[in-house]
Amino acid sequence: MALSTEDLLQNWGRWLRAGPRVDGQCGSIEGRWRSARCWYPPQPRPLPSDELDALRVDRVMHLVPRRHRNALRLHYLHRFPVFLVARRVAIGADEIEEFMRRARLVVKNLLTRAEKWATMRAITATAGVRRDTHPRGSSVAPRVTPMPG
Repeated sequence: MALSTEDLLQNWGRWLRAGPRVDGQCGSIEGRWRSARCWYPPQPRPLPSDELDALRVDRVMHLVPRRHRNALRLHYLHRFPVFLVARRVAIGADEIEEFMRRARLVVKNLLTRAEKWATMRAITATAGVRRDTHPRGSSVAPRVTPMPG
């Protein structure tokens, strides 16, 4: 089942907030210690984040225009309400919904483009095609030549 862009961005925000810790705990033995005097059930755990999806989103975020990227970070990472995002990004309150929609659309298009590129690269690798660059190492577009064999 393919996740929506909204779900992917929510997952990305959870992943960034969790940081290097596992399940919100420290990695050492102290993270597993429980007091004998603790009579209350543990706090509800946040939803686990899918690291691969979060990495895909994180990888394309540097391609998103700066104002859109800042708005997405404020909303999904720092959990700012939309009206505060509008203030921080200096956009009118009546325009912020359209601005956020466009920001999500940019992320969706970049993820789609990255998926297509990865698929084409996998097809090229399995078809036995080798990419050669220009012999002088210049920035000329690579030539596609069939591999011997």
